[in-house]
Amino acid sequence: MPAWEWSDVRCFLAVARHGATLRAARDLGMNQTTCARRITALEGALGLRLFDKSGSGYQPTPAGQRLVAAGERLADAAAAFEDAATALRRAASFALKLTTVDGFEHALVAPAVAAARRKLPGLAVEIDVGSERRDLLRGEADLAVRAGPEPDELGLVARKLAQTPWGLYRHRDYPAPVTPDNMLEHPIASVDGYPLESTRAMAPHARIVHVTSSLTGLLAALGGADCIAGLPLFIGDAEPDLVRCGLFEGDRTGLWAVYPERLRGRHEIRVLVDCLADQVKALGWRP
Repeated sequence: MPAWEWSDVRCFLAVARHGATLRAARDLGMNQTTCARRITALEGALGLRLFDKSGSGYQPTPAGQRLVAAGERLADAAAAFEDAATALRRAASFALKLTTVDGFEHALVAPAVAAARRKLPGLAVEIDVGSERRDLLRGEADLAVRAGPEPDELGLVARKLAQTPWGLYRHRDYPAPVTPDNMLEHPIASVDGYPLESTRAMAPHARIVHVTSSLTGLLAALGGADCIAGLPLFIGDAEPDLVRCGLFEGDRTGLWAVYPERLRGRHEIRVLVDCLADQVKALGWRP
């Protein structure tokens, strides 16, 4: 029996998902004829008919339906294989990928990376800034700078860099007085993720009128002078058009350098984390 190929299984899974070779081919970045030919090749290699073809599209046969779950497990294994290879390539090339959210890149991350490169001239660092959390255990990044509660995920190492106390802010043109006691009487903007979850847990009936994925977006929302928001003090206090209306007492959030256990002891990780800690001190943030 001829050997089947992983590329053919990818086509099989895409056709099963979309029910048509045209949509599957577009998803995979190939032409429809090639996709259909690979389905035929896989059926020949397995000695099984995987789809019933009709005017309405491709429907998996009973055999095809049973193979979908196995194929998805194979896809997960292939993705893990590629993630591991990516991490190894970075390790071999003395390169790191650091991920963080906006608001930390300019004041903290970029200066710390520059300091690390002065200590390790061969170091290359890719800085990934975005709201989507990268999976460090799967090798999507090597190091993360994250704000929030202490990370407790198994397989990750977390070093606390600083406290990140938050305050309540309004635009100077916001028309009403704001205090922590009356904040729930006002429309609220929030960053998605931990801040939004904390707000909803603290006040399930709060009027949350604007949700954004970034601190930059939150500042833009406050600029409309029609809502209030919580911000880290080092962000809010630096904005001349914002007025701090109070502090969130007892806030235990912190700023963390997080990396996978497999990178513990790696010299460039240690140097970069030390440089992040030094930059936190230089900024005067409370440890």
